[in-house]
Amino acid sequence: MQLGVEIIDNDADRDLVVNKMARTLRQGTLWTRNRDGKVSLLPGHIFTCKDDMLTIIREYCIQEGFTLQKLKNEKTRYTQKCSNPGYTWKIHCSVLVDRTTWMVKAHSGRHICDRPNQIRMATAPWVSKFLLPYFIAAPKMDVKGMQDIVMRKYGIQILNHTCWRARKMMKDAVDGEHEEGYKYLAHYTEEFKANNLGALDAVDNQSMYTIMSDRHKGIIKALRTAMPTASRRTCVIHYCKNFALLYPGGWFHAFFYITANAYAPFVYEKAMEKIREKDPGAYDWLRDNEKLEPWAGFKFDTNLKCDDNTNNFIESFNHAIIKFRDLPILTMLEEIRKLIGSRFVKRFEKSQK
Repeated sequence: MQLGVEIIDNDADRDLVVNKMARTLRQGTLWTRNRDGKVSLLPGHIFTCKDDMLTIIREYCIQEGFTLQKLKNEKTRYTQKCSNPGYTWKIHCSVLVDRTTWMVKAHSGRHICDRPNQIRMATAPWVSKFLLPYFIAAPKMDVKGMQDIVMRKYGIQILNHTCWRARKMMKDAVDGEHEEGYKYLAHYTEEFKANNLGALDAVDNQSMYTIMSDRHKGIIKALRTAMPTASRRTCVIHYCKNFALLYPGGWFHAFFYITANAYAPFVYEKAMEKIREKDPGAYDWLRDNEKLEPWAGFKFDTNLKCDDNTNNFIESFNHAIIKFRDLPILTMLEEIRKLIGSRFVKRFEKSQK
């Protein structure tokens, strides 16, 4: 028979332990929460393990508004007192004969010192554990909402950075940790390719694709590495904003879009001549700042059957997936896959009518 860390082989010793435990359990009571949901601690309260005991003592301190000062925290004894000078509140607990169960042996009564606004024992792990059921019901809960719930329940203020840490812990508990997802990303990609033939041809045949961006330096650098042979386009809305910083006004705005949307070289050249007459510096900027192929319509590759020169579609797509973007990588990809798949199905069904 194994009790705690001790192994008892002798029948007489086993009976002795059982009898001692029986007498102790008759003298004490298994701890339970009050009907109003609050925590009380009394001599004789029994806890099934030390972790449960520490959790309840922490909640009691937060409920009553004080912090503990450690006197003893050993394998068999646990004694703490109120950290406020001049107050004598103290609790003493010890392990029972089975080396697992703990009992409150001494308690100095109700705590009566002044209640501060913040309690150091209300740590991020404790906040996350307390608020997890609320977070599951309302995943968009913000810091203010978290603080309000704790204030109503315990009358204490939780710092913003504590709430942010607690919120991350709750998201990891509900959605899974980001680091774990990246471990399986390569496997997810292979599974996706195996079940969606041709869906990832862009990786193998990049020349078939054109990538449009707002010329963000990080994106450009990444594309040079990941898809070096795919052609590029620049969103003319973002390009026009850069142009307008140097050459503002409605006239320049109108002629910029004439040059960008021109699908004949003649129209493009005539518009550029007008810009040079108005301001040679603007003409030089449009001619030298960026190659024509990414933004001027008449230079687009005719093999690509799409004449879009703005990323409005991308902006709409980003808006549609914004609620998924802070999820772990695999969860995010699955949600986006389901969103796109359901839209394709709806479009297909509509086309059959």
